Amino acid sequence: MIKIMNDIQSQVLIRHTQSSNNNNDYIKFIIGTEFDHKIGPIIKHQIPHEIPGFKDNLNTLADLFIPDNSEQSLIEDYSIQILYKDLSDGNYKILPSSDFQNDNDGNIDSEILIFYTVTKSIKSNNSKRGLIIKSISIGTLINWDFIINLKPILKELIDIYLIDESINLIQQLEEINYKFKNYSSSSNHFQIDQSIISKLLKFLIEILTNLNNLNNLQNLSIFIYSQNSTDYLSQFIIILSQFLNGFQTFNFINSKILYFPLIELINFEKFIMNNDNKGSNFKILGIRNLIFKDFIQYYDFFYDLDSNQLIINNSILQREQEPPIVYKNYEILSILQKIQSSNNLNEFTIDSLIKIFQKFNIYKILNFNDCIDSIQFNLKFYYLKNFNNLIIFEKFFHKNSIILIKLIKNLLICIDNNQILKLNDIYKELNQSIQLFNDINLFITILKNFPIQIISTNFQLYELINFKNFNDEFEIFNLILKPIFYKSKIPQLIKFYQNLNPFIKINEFLTIAIENKEIYNSI
Repeated sequence: MIKIMNDIQSQVLIRHTQSSNNNNDYIKFIIGTEFDHKIGPIIKHQIPHEIPGFKDNLNTLADLFIPDNSEQSLIEDYSIQILYKDLSDGNYKILPSSDFQNDNDGNIDSEILIFYTVTKSIKSNNSKRGLIIKSISIGTLINWDFIINLKPILKELIDIYLIDESINLIQQLEEINYKFKNYSSSSNHFQIDQSIISKLLKFLIEILTNLNNLNNLQNLSIFIYSQNSTDYLSQFIIILSQFLNGFQTFNFINSKILYFPLIELINFEKFIMNNDNKGSNFKILGIRNLIFKDFIQYYDFFYDLDSNQLIINNSILQREQEPPIVYKNYEILSILQKIQSSNNLNEFTIDSLIKIFQKFNIYKILNFNDCIDSIQFNLKFYYLKNFNNLIIFEKFFHKNSIILIKLIKNLLICIDNNQILKLNDIYKELNQSIQLFNDINLFITILKNFPIQIISTNFQLYELINFKNFNDEFEIFNLILKPIFYKSKIPQLIKFYQNLNPFIKINEFLTIAIENKEIYNSI
Protein backbone atom coordinates (compact mmCIF):
# COMPACT_ATOMS: atom_id res chain seq x y z
CA MET A 1 0.00 0.00 0.00
CA ILE A 2 2.86 2.39 0.86
CA LYS A 3 4.38 1.67 -2.56
CA ILE A 4 1.07 2.54 -4.29
CA MET A 5 0.81 5.81 -2.36
CA ASN A 6 4.42 6.72 -3.15
CA ASP A 7 3.88 5.91 -6.83
CA ILE A 8 0.85 8.17 -6.94
CA GLN A 9 2.74 11.02 -5.23
CA SER A 10 5.61 10.63 -7.69
CA GLN A 11 3.28 10.69 -10.66
CA VAL A 12 1.64 13.86 -9.30
CA LEU A 13 5.04 15.58 -9.31
CA ILE A 14 5.73 14.37 -12.84
CA ARG A 15 2.34 15.55 -13.95
CA HIS A 16 2.83 19.03 -12.46
CA THR A 17 6.12 19.44 -14.27
CA GLN A 18 4.14 19.13 -17.49
CA SER A 19 1.15 21.26 -18.50
CA SER A 20 -0.72 22.31 -15.38
CA ASN A 21 -3.87 23.45 -17.15
CA ASN A 22 -5.65 20.84 -19.22
CA ASN A 23 -9.12 21.64 -20.46
CA ASN A 24 -9.57 18.12 -21.79
CA ASP A 25 -9.44 16.29 -18.46
CA TYR A 26 -11.46 13.11 -18.48
CA ILE A 27 -12.38 13.05 -14.79
CA LYS A 28 -14.91 15.68 -13.69
CA PHE A 29 -15.87 14.50 -10.20
CA ILE A 30 -14.60 12.21 -7.47
CA ILE A 31 -17.18 11.21 -4.86
CA GLY A 32 -16.35 9.54 -1.55
CA THR A 33 -19.27 7.73 0.13
CA GLU A 34 -19.38 5.86 3.44
CA PHE A 35 -21.98 3.60 5.03
CA ASP A 36 -23.16 4.75 8.44
CA HIS A 37 -24.72 1.83 10.30
CA LYS A 38 -27.31 4.14 11.90
CA ILE A 39 -28.47 6.32 9.00
CA GLY A 40 -27.20 4.48 5.91
CA PRO A 41 -24.99 5.78 3.06
CA ILE A 42 -23.68 9.35 3.36
CA ILE A 43 -21.66 11.48 0.95
CA LYS A 44 -18.40 12.47 2.67
CA HIS A 45 -16.47 14.07 -0.17
CA GLN A 46 -17.33 15.78 -3.47
CA ILE A 47 -14.28 16.85 -5.47
CA PRO A 48 -13.70 19.46 -6.90
CA HIS A 49 -17.15 20.75 -5.85
CA GLU A 50 -20.72 19.63 -5.18
CA ILE A 51 -22.64 18.04 -8.04
CA PRO A 52 -25.29 20.61 -9.05
CA GLY A 53 -28.81 19.50 -8.14
CA PHE A 54 -28.27 17.46 -4.96
CA LYS A 55 -27.54 20.11 -2.33
CA ASP A 56 -30.77 19.44 -0.42
CA ASN A 57 -31.06 15.69 -1.06
CA LEU A 58 -27.59 14.21 -0.74
CA ASN A 59 -29.10 11.02 0.64
CA THR A 60 -30.57 10.29 -2.79
CA LEU A 61 -27.10 10.56 -4.31
CA ALA A 62 -25.53 8.50 -1.53
CA ASP A 63 -27.99 5.66 -2.05
CA LEU A 64 -26.81 5.41 -5.66
CA PHE A 65 -23.15 5.05 -4.80
CA ILE A 66 -23.38 2.22 -2.24
CA PRO A 67 -25.49 -0.61 -3.74
CA ASP A 68 -27.57 -2.92 -1.58
CA ASN A 69 -25.83 -5.86 0.13
CA SER A 70 -22.36 -4.35 -0.36
CA GLU A 71 -21.48 -5.44 3.18
CA GLN A 72 -21.72 -9.08 2.10
CA SER A 73 -18.55 -8.89 0.04
CA LEU A 74 -14.99 -8.10 1.10
CA ILE A 75 -13.87 -7.78 -2.51
CA GLU A 76 -14.37 -4.85 -4.85
CA ASP A 77 -17.95 -4.41 -6.10
CA TYR A 78 -18.17 -2.25 -9.24
CA SER A 79 -21.23 -0.46 -10.58
CA ILE A 80 -22.16 2.35 -12.98
CA GLN A 81 -24.50 5.27 -12.29
CA ILE A 82 -25.78 7.91 -14.72
CA LEU A 83 -26.99 11.43 -14.01
CA TYR A 84 -28.80 13.55 -16.59
CA LYS A 85 -28.35 17.31 -16.79
CA ASP A 86 -31.42 19.52 -17.09
CA LEU A 87 -30.47 22.40 -19.37
CA SER A 88 -33.21 24.60 -17.93
CA ASP A 89 -31.43 25.00 -14.59
CA GLY A 90 -28.06 23.28 -15.05
CA ASN A 91 -28.82 20.70 -12.34
CA TYR A 92 -28.21 16.97 -12.61
CA LYS A 93 -31.05 14.53 -11.96
CA ILE A 94 -31.49 10.77 -11.69
CA LEU A 95 -34.40 11.02 -14.12
CA PRO A 96 -34.74 14.05 -16.40
CA SER A 97 -38.11 15.76 -16.64
CA SER A 98 -40.46 15.05 -19.52
CA ASP A 99 -39.51 18.35 -21.15
CA PHE A 100 -35.81 17.43 -21.05
CA GLN A 101 -34.37 19.02 -24.20
CA ASN A 102 -31.12 18.89 -26.14
CA ASP A 103 -28.84 21.87 -26.60
CA ASN A 104 -28.81 23.99 -29.75
CA ASP A 105 -26.22 21.79 -31.40
CA GLY A 106 -28.29 18.63 -30.91
CA ASN A 107 -25.43 17.19 -28.86
CA ILE A 108 -26.20 15.82 -25.42
CA ASP A 109 -22.72 14.54 -24.52
CA SER A 110 -22.37 17.38 -21.99
CA GLU A 111 -25.67 16.37 -20.39
CA ILE A 112 -24.64 12.85 -19.44
CA LEU A 113 -22.49 12.36 -16.35
CA ILE A 114 -21.40 8.73 -15.97
CA PHE A 115 -19.98 7.48 -12.68
CA TYR A 116 -17.94 4.31 -12.33
CA THR A 117 -18.09 3.25 -8.68
CA VAL A 118 -16.21 0.73 -6.58
CA THR A 119 -17.56 -0.32 -3.18
CA LYS A 120 -15.54 -2.35 -0.70
CA SER A 121 -15.87 -3.58 2.89
CA ILE A 122 -13.06 -4.29 5.33
CA LYS A 123 -13.16 -5.79 8.80
CA SER A 124 -12.48 -3.26 11.53
CA ASN A 125 -12.49 -3.30 15.31
CA ASN A 126 -13.33 0.40 15.24
CA SER A 127 -16.81 -0.32 13.88
CA LYS A 128 -19.61 -1.59 16.11
CA ARG A 129 -20.62 -4.08 13.41
CA GLY A 130 -17.04 -5.01 12.67
CA LEU A 131 -17.13 -3.65 9.10
CA ILE A 132 -16.26 -0.42 7.34
CA ILE A 133 -18.02 0.11 4.00
CA LYS A 134 -16.89 2.83 1.61
CA SER A 135 -17.11 3.63 -2.08
CA ILE A 136 -15.22 5.81 -4.54
CA SER A 137 -17.02 7.11 -7.64
CA ILE A 138 -15.33 8.74 -10.62
CA GLY A 139 -17.57 10.96 -12.75
CA THR A 140 -16.76 11.47 -16.39
CA LEU A 141 -18.29 12.61 -19.69
CA ILE A 142 -16.39 10.04 -21.75
CA ASN A 143 -17.72 7.06 -23.69
CA TRP A 144 -18.36 3.60 -22.27
CA ASP A 145 -15.24 1.98 -23.75
CA PHE A 146 -13.04 4.41 -21.82
CA ILE A 147 -15.04 4.00 -18.63
CA ILE A 148 -13.97 0.38 -18.35
CA ASN A 149 -10.34 1.51 -18.17
CA LEU A 150 -11.08 3.30 -14.91
CA LYS A 151 -11.23 -0.03 -13.06
CA PRO A 152 -7.52 -0.32 -12.10
CA ILE A 153 -7.52 3.30 -10.90
CA LEU A 154 -10.64 2.69 -8.80
CA LYS A 155 -9.07 -0.42 -7.29
CA GLU A 156 -6.09 1.63 -6.08
CA LEU A 157 -8.22 4.52 -4.85
CA ILE A 158 -10.60 2.42 -2.74
CA ASP A 159 -7.70 0.76 -0.95
CA ILE A 160 -6.29 4.20 -0.13
CA TYR A 161 -9.67 5.59 0.91
CA LEU A 162 -10.36 2.72 3.30
CA ILE A 163 -7.31 3.63 5.40
CA ASP A 164 -7.05 7.39 4.73
CA GLU A 165 -9.99 9.45 6.04
CA SER A 166 -8.67 12.70 4.59
CA ILE A 167 -8.21 11.25 1.08
CA ASN A 168 -5.83 14.13 0.35
CA LEU A 169 -4.17 12.15 -2.39
CA ILE A 170 -7.23 11.73 -4.56
CA GLN A 171 -8.07 15.44 -4.43
CA GLN A 172 -5.58 15.93 -7.23
CA LEU A 173 -7.78 15.60 -10.30
CA GLU A 174 -4.80 16.19 -12.57
CA GLU A 175 -3.10 13.18 -11.01
CA ILE A 176 -6.11 10.94 -11.64
CA ASN A 177 -6.40 12.17 -15.20
CA TYR A 178 -2.72 11.50 -15.72
CA LYS A 179 -3.02 7.94 -14.41
CA PHE A 180 -6.15 7.36 -16.48
CA LYS A 181 -4.39 8.46 -19.67
CA ASN A 182 -1.59 6.02 -18.89
CA TYR A 183 -4.04 3.16 -18.47
CA SER A 184 -5.97 4.18 -21.59
CA SER A 185 -2.84 4.25 -23.74
CA SER A 186 -1.66 0.91 -22.39
CA SER A 187 -2.22 -2.27 -24.39
CA ASN A 188 -3.36 -3.99 -21.19
CA HIS A 189 -6.89 -2.66 -21.24
CA PHE A 190 -9.51 -4.26 -19.06
CA GLN A 191 -11.26 -7.00 -20.98
CA ILE A 192 -15.05 -7.16 -21.10
CA ASP A 193 -16.63 -10.45 -20.08
CA GLN A 194 -17.02 -12.34 -23.37
CA SER A 195 -20.29 -13.92 -22.21
CA ILE A 196 -21.91 -10.49 -22.49
CA ILE A 197 -21.78 -10.78 -26.29
CA SER A 198 -23.94 -13.90 -26.35
CA LYS A 199 -26.33 -12.39 -23.81
CA LEU A 200 -26.49 -9.18 -25.80
CA LEU A 201 -27.40 -10.93 -29.06
CA LYS A 202 -30.15 -12.97 -27.40
CA PHE A 203 -31.62 -9.88 -25.78
CA LEU A 204 -31.53 -7.77 -28.97
CA ILE A 205 -33.19 -10.50 -31.03
CA GLU A 206 -35.91 -11.04 -28.43
CA ILE A 207 -36.66 -7.39 -27.72
CA LEU A 208 -36.47 -6.13 -31.32
CA THR A 209 -38.79 -8.92 -32.46
CA ASN A 210 -41.40 -7.76 -29.96
CA LEU A 211 -40.86 -4.06 -30.61
CA ASN A 212 -41.61 -4.74 -34.26
CA ASN A 213 -45.15 -5.57 -33.15
CA LEU A 214 -45.64 -2.03 -31.85
CA ASN A 215 -46.23 1.24 -33.62
CA ASN A 216 -45.64 3.56 -30.69
CA LEU A 217 -42.49 3.22 -28.63
CA GLN A 218 -42.84 6.40 -26.60
CA ASN A 219 -42.55 6.16 -22.82
CA LEU A 220 -41.76 2.45 -22.85
CA SER A 221 -39.88 0.92 -19.91
CA ILE A 222 -37.71 -2.21 -20.03
CA PHE A 223 -36.47 -3.81 -16.79
CA ILE A 224 -33.39 -6.01 -17.20
CA TYR A 225 -32.86 -8.32 -14.23
CA SER A 226 -29.77 -10.29 -13.25
CA GLN A 227 -28.37 -11.84 -10.09
CA ASN A 228 -24.88 -11.44 -11.49
CA SER A 229 -22.56 -8.84 -10.01
CA THR A 230 -23.47 -5.16 -10.23
CA ASP A 231 -20.42 -4.80 -12.47
CA TYR A 232 -21.74 -7.36 -14.97
CA LEU A 233 -25.24 -5.86 -15.07
CA SER A 234 -23.93 -2.29 -15.37
CA GLN A 235 -21.58 -3.24 -18.18
CA PHE A 236 -24.39 -4.97 -20.04
CA ILE A 237 -26.63 -1.89 -19.86
CA ILE A 238 -23.87 0.49 -20.97
CA ILE A 239 -22.82 -1.77 -23.85
CA LEU A 240 -26.47 -2.20 -24.85
CA SER A 241 -26.69 1.57 -25.22
CA GLN A 242 -24.14 1.37 -28.02
CA PHE A 243 -26.37 -1.02 -29.99
CA LEU A 244 -29.56 0.94 -29.55
CA ASN A 245 -29.21 4.69 -29.75
CA GLY A 246 -26.62 5.21 -27.06
CA PHE A 247 -27.08 8.49 -25.28
CA GLN A 248 -27.48 10.30 -28.57
CA THR A 249 -30.13 12.65 -29.89
CA PHE A 250 -31.63 11.07 -32.99
CA ASN A 251 -33.96 8.24 -32.08
CA PHE A 252 -37.72 8.08 -31.59
CA ILE A 253 -39.69 11.16 -32.54
CA ASN A 254 -39.58 13.60 -29.59
CA SER A 255 -38.00 10.90 -27.48
CA LYS A 256 -34.67 9.48 -26.46
CA ILE A 257 -33.63 6.28 -24.71
CA LEU A 258 -32.59 6.84 -21.09
CA TYR A 259 -30.38 4.28 -19.37
CA PHE A 260 -30.16 3.40 -15.67
CA PRO A 261 -27.52 0.67 -15.25
CA LEU A 262 -28.49 -0.04 -11.64
CA ILE A 263 -31.69 0.95 -9.80
CA GLU A 264 -32.11 -0.40 -6.25
CA LEU A 265 -35.31 -0.71 -4.23
CA ILE A 266 -34.15 2.06 -1.93
CA ASN A 267 -34.09 4.65 -4.73
CA PHE A 268 -36.82 3.19 -6.96
CA GLU A 269 -39.55 5.11 -5.10
CA LYS A 270 -37.73 8.37 -5.78
CA PHE A 271 -37.27 7.26 -9.36
CA ILE A 272 -40.97 6.70 -10.02
CA MET A 273 -41.87 9.92 -8.19
CA ASN A 274 -39.91 11.76 -10.87
CA ASN A 275 -41.29 9.63 -13.68
CA ASP A 276 -43.84 11.53 -15.73
CA ASN A 277 -46.03 8.96 -17.46
CA LYS A 278 -47.02 11.62 -19.94
CA GLY A 279 -43.43 11.92 -21.11
CA SER A 280 -42.05 10.27 -24.21
CA ASN A 281 -38.69 8.94 -23.06
CA PHE A 282 -37.89 5.26 -23.57
CA LYS A 283 -36.27 3.89 -20.38
CA ILE A 284 -34.04 0.85 -19.79
CA LEU A 285 -33.33 -0.07 -16.15
CA GLY A 286 -30.90 -2.58 -14.66
CA ILE A 287 -32.21 -4.30 -11.49
CA ARG A 288 -30.92 -7.03 -9.16
CA ASN A 289 -33.95 -7.63 -6.94
CA LEU A 290 -36.54 -10.09 -8.26
CA ILE A 291 -39.32 -8.25 -6.44
CA PHE A 292 -39.31 -5.77 -9.33
CA LYS A 293 -40.97 -8.50 -11.38
CA ASP A 294 -44.16 -7.86 -9.40
CA PHE A 295 -44.13 -4.13 -10.26
CA ILE A 296 -45.86 -4.80 -13.57
CA GLN A 297 -47.52 -1.38 -13.61
CA TYR A 298 -44.07 0.19 -14.01
CA TYR A 299 -42.65 -1.82 -16.91
CA ASP A 300 -43.67 -2.89 -20.40
CA PHE A 301 -41.01 -5.59 -20.76
CA PHE A 302 -39.22 -7.53 -18.01
CA TYR A 303 -36.16 -9.43 -19.24
CA ASP A 304 -34.38 -12.03 -17.11
CA LEU A 305 -30.79 -11.85 -18.29
CA ASP A 306 -29.82 -15.04 -16.46
CA SER A 307 -32.53 -17.25 -17.99
CA ASN A 308 -33.02 -15.25 -21.24
CA GLN A 309 -36.77 -15.01 -20.59
CA LEU A 310 -38.93 -12.06 -21.59
CA ILE A 311 -42.15 -11.10 -19.80
CA ILE A 312 -44.50 -8.75 -21.66
CA ASN A 313 -47.00 -6.48 -19.98
CA ASN A 314 -50.11 -7.19 -22.07
CA SER A 315 -51.44 -3.68 -21.51
CA ILE A 316 -48.81 -2.43 -23.95
CA LEU A 317 -50.75 -4.01 -26.81
CA GLN A 318 -53.83 -2.00 -25.87
CA ARG A 319 -52.12 1.36 -26.27
CA GLU A 320 -53.14 3.96 -28.81
CA GLN A 321 -51.48 2.84 -32.05
CA GLU A 322 -51.95 6.00 -34.12
CA PRO A 323 -50.03 7.78 -35.40
CA PRO A 324 -47.31 5.21 -35.96
CA ILE A 325 -43.92 6.24 -34.61
CA VAL A 326 -41.68 3.46 -35.86
CA TYR A 327 -41.93 1.59 -39.15
CA LYS A 328 -41.08 -2.07 -39.29
CA ASN A 329 -37.80 -3.45 -40.48
CA TYR A 330 -36.53 -6.99 -40.13
CA GLU A 331 -33.16 -6.79 -41.85
CA ILE A 332 -31.20 -6.03 -38.70
CA LEU A 333 -32.85 -9.00 -37.00
CA SER A 334 -31.64 -11.32 -39.72
CA ILE A 335 -28.13 -9.98 -39.21
CA LEU A 336 -28.33 -10.59 -35.45
CA GLN A 337 -29.62 -14.11 -35.96
CA LYS A 338 -26.89 -14.87 -38.46
CA ILE A 339 -24.23 -13.71 -36.01
CA GLN A 340 -25.78 -15.68 -33.16
CA SER A 341 -25.80 -18.91 -35.17
CA SER A 342 -22.27 -18.38 -36.41
CA ASN A 343 -19.70 -21.03 -35.55
CA ASN A 344 -17.23 -18.21 -34.97
CA LEU A 345 -19.25 -16.36 -32.35
CA ASN A 346 -16.31 -16.41 -29.93
CA GLU A 347 -14.29 -14.37 -32.42
CA PHE A 348 -16.69 -11.43 -32.26
CA THR A 349 -15.97 -8.52 -29.95
CA ILE A 350 -18.17 -5.63 -28.90
CA ASP A 351 -16.23 -3.34 -31.20
CA SER A 352 -16.57 -5.66 -34.19
CA LEU A 353 -20.33 -5.99 -33.64
CA ILE A 354 -20.73 -2.22 -33.39
CA LYS A 355 -18.79 -1.83 -36.63
CA ILE A 356 -21.13 -4.28 -38.38
CA PHE A 357 -24.12 -2.25 -37.23
CA GLN A 358 -22.45 0.95 -38.38
CA LYS A 359 -21.85 -0.47 -41.84
CA PHE A 360 -25.41 -1.72 -42.03
CA ASN A 361 -26.84 1.72 -41.30
CA ILE A 362 -24.52 3.60 -43.65
CA TYR A 363 -25.35 1.04 -46.31
CA LYS A 364 -29.05 1.81 -45.81
CA ILE A 365 -28.46 5.53 -46.09
CA LEU A 366 -26.37 5.23 -49.24
CA ASN A 367 -29.12 3.25 -50.91
CA PHE A 368 -31.75 5.85 -50.27
CA ASN A 369 -32.27 8.08 -53.31
CA ASP A 370 -34.53 10.84 -52.04
CA CYS A 371 -33.28 14.40 -52.19
CA ILE A 372 -32.01 15.73 -48.87
CA ASP A 373 -30.97 19.20 -49.95
CA SER A 374 -33.74 21.03 -48.12
CA ILE A 375 -32.54 23.41 -45.44
CA GLN A 376 -35.45 22.29 -43.26
CA PHE A 377 -34.49 18.65 -43.66
CA ASN A 378 -35.36 16.68 -40.51
CA LEU A 379 -32.81 13.90 -40.27
CA LYS A 380 -34.49 12.24 -37.32
CA PHE A 381 -37.77 11.83 -39.19
CA TYR A 382 -35.90 10.86 -42.38
CA TYR A 383 -34.11 8.03 -40.61
CA LEU A 384 -37.10 6.68 -38.73
CA LYS A 385 -39.36 6.76 -41.75
CA ASN A 386 -36.97 5.07 -44.15
CA PHE A 387 -34.55 2.88 -42.21
CA ASN A 388 -37.00 1.52 -39.67
CA ASN A 389 -34.82 0.20 -36.87
CA LEU A 390 -33.47 1.22 -33.50
CA ILE A 391 -29.78 1.03 -34.29
CA ILE A 392 -28.72 4.64 -34.46
CA PHE A 393 -25.26 6.22 -34.48
CA GLU A 394 -25.52 9.98 -34.39
CA LYS A 395 -21.97 10.67 -35.51
CA PHE A 396 -22.81 9.17 -38.91
CA PHE A 397 -26.22 10.76 -39.22
CA HIS A 398 -25.49 14.44 -38.84
CA LYS A 399 -27.08 16.23 -41.78
CA ASN A 400 -23.75 17.50 -43.14
CA SER A 401 -22.28 14.00 -42.99
CA ILE A 402 -25.13 12.57 -45.03
CA ILE A 403 -24.78 15.32 -47.63
CA LEU A 404 -21.07 14.59 -47.83
CA ILE A 405 -21.72 10.88 -48.37
CA LYS A 406 -24.22 11.73 -51.11
CA LEU A 407 -21.68 14.00 -52.74
CA ILE A 408 -19.08 11.23 -52.84
CA LYS A 409 -21.63 8.74 -54.12
CA ASN A 410 -22.61 11.10 -56.96
CA LEU A 411 -18.98 11.52 -57.94
CA LEU A 412 -18.51 7.75 -57.95
CA ILE A 413 -21.60 7.30 -60.13
CA CYS A 414 -20.04 9.69 -62.64
CA ILE A 415 -16.89 7.61 -62.60
CA ASP A 416 -18.79 4.38 -63.13
CA ASN A 417 -20.63 5.93 -66.09
CA ASN A 418 -17.42 7.32 -67.55
CA GLN A 419 -18.76 10.84 -67.29
CA ILE A 420 -16.31 13.72 -67.38
CA LEU A 421 -17.17 16.48 -64.94
CA LYS A 422 -16.23 20.04 -65.74
CA LEU A 423 -13.89 21.67 -63.28
CA ASN A 424 -16.37 24.46 -62.62
CA ASP A 425 -19.11 21.94 -61.80
CA ILE A 426 -16.86 20.10 -59.38
CA TYR A 427 -15.76 23.31 -57.74
CA LYS A 428 -19.34 24.57 -57.47
CA GLU A 429 -20.58 21.38 -55.85
CA LEU A 430 -17.73 21.20 -53.38
CA ASN A 431 -17.71 24.90 -52.62
CA GLN A 432 -21.37 24.76 -51.57
CA SER A 433 -20.41 22.30 -48.84
CA ILE A 434 -17.15 23.82 -47.66
CA GLN A 435 -18.44 23.82 -44.07
CA LEU A 436 -18.49 20.03 -44.17
CA PHE A 437 -14.73 19.83 -43.92
CA ASN A 438 -14.43 21.32 -40.46
CA ASP A 439 -14.27 17.83 -39.02
CA ILE A 440 -12.05 15.79 -41.32
CA ASN A 441 -11.75 13.00 -38.74
CA LEU A 442 -15.49 12.41 -38.96
CA PHE A 443 -15.24 12.07 -42.71
CA ILE A 444 -12.33 9.64 -42.40
CA THR A 445 -14.36 7.57 -39.93
CA ILE A 446 -17.22 7.35 -42.39
CA LEU A 447 -14.85 6.18 -45.11
CA LYS A 448 -13.37 3.57 -42.77
CA ASN A 449 -16.73 2.10 -41.93
CA PHE A 450 -18.18 1.95 -45.41
CA PRO A 451 -16.15 0.12 -48.10
CA ILE A 452 -16.79 2.00 -51.34
CA GLN A 453 -16.62 -0.20 -54.41
CA ILE A 454 -14.38 0.96 -57.24
CA ILE A 455 -15.48 -0.10 -60.71
CA SER A 456 -13.86 2.32 -63.14
CA THR A 457 -10.15 3.02 -62.82
CA ASN A 458 -9.40 5.26 -65.78
CA PHE A 459 -11.31 8.37 -64.83
CA GLN A 460 -8.91 11.28 -64.49
CA LEU A 461 -10.85 13.41 -62.01
CA TYR A 462 -7.81 13.95 -59.85
CA GLU A 463 -5.82 15.49 -62.69
CA LEU A 464 -8.71 17.77 -63.68
CA ILE A 465 -8.69 19.56 -60.35
CA ASN A 466 -6.64 22.72 -60.20
CA PHE A 467 -5.32 23.10 -56.67
CA LYS A 468 -5.04 26.86 -57.13
CA ASN A 469 -8.82 27.09 -57.07
CA PHE A 470 -9.12 25.29 -53.74
CA ASN A 471 -8.13 26.11 -50.21
CA ASP A 472 -6.19 23.79 -47.92
CA GLU A 473 -9.30 21.91 -46.79
CA PHE A 474 -10.05 20.89 -50.34
CA GLU A 475 -6.49 19.74 -50.79
CA ILE A 476 -7.00 17.40 -47.86
CA PHE A 477 -10.28 16.25 -49.35
CA ASN A 478 -8.49 15.63 -52.64
CA LEU A 479 -5.79 13.54 -51.00
CA ILE A 480 -8.43 11.33 -49.42
CA LEU A 481 -10.33 10.89 -52.68
CA LYS A 482 -7.20 10.16 -54.69
CA PRO A 483 -7.05 6.42 -53.83
CA ILE A 484 -10.74 6.09 -54.74
CA PHE A 485 -10.21 7.43 -58.22
CA TYR A 486 -6.87 5.70 -58.78
CA LYS A 487 -7.33 2.09 -57.86
CA SER A 488 -4.05 1.08 -59.49
CA LYS A 489 -2.20 3.51 -57.26
CA ILE A 490 -3.68 2.32 -53.98
CA PRO A 491 -0.94 -0.14 -52.91
CA GLN A 492 1.67 2.59 -53.21
CA LEU A 493 -0.57 5.09 -51.48
CA ILE A 494 -1.08 2.81 -48.49
CA LYS A 495 2.64 2.80 -47.93
CA PHE A 496 2.71 6.54 -48.45
CA TYR A 497 -0.09 7.17 -45.95
CA GLN A 498 1.58 5.00 -43.35
CA ASN A 499 4.29 7.62 -43.13
CA LEU A 500 1.79 10.45 -42.67
CA ASN A 501 0.34 10.61 -39.16
CA PRO A 502 -2.69 12.75 -40.09
CA PHE A 503 -3.81 10.07 -42.53
CA ILE A 504 -2.92 6.95 -40.60
CA LYS A 505 -6.61 6.36 -39.80
CA ILE A 506 -7.60 5.64 -43.38
CA ASN A 507 -5.25 2.70 -43.94
CA GLU A 508 -8.04 0.29 -43.04
CA PHE A 509 -10.38 1.95 -45.52
CA LEU A 510 -7.80 1.75 -48.29
CA THR A 511 -7.25 -1.94 -47.67
CA ILE A 512 -11.00 -2.62 -47.75
CA ALA A 513 -11.31 -0.62 -50.96
CA ILE A 514 -8.69 -2.79 -52.67
CA GLU A 515 -10.48 -5.98 -51.73
CA ASN A 516 -13.85 -4.65 -52.94
CA LYS A 517 -15.69 -6.12 -49.96
CA GLU A 518 -19.48 -6.09 -49.81
CA ILE A 519 -21.26 -4.71 -46.78
CA TYR A 520 -22.23 -8.08 -45.32
CA ASN A 521 -18.86 -9.76 -45.76
CA SER A 522 -17.89 -8.63 -42.29
CA ILE A 523 -20.39 -11.03 -40.78
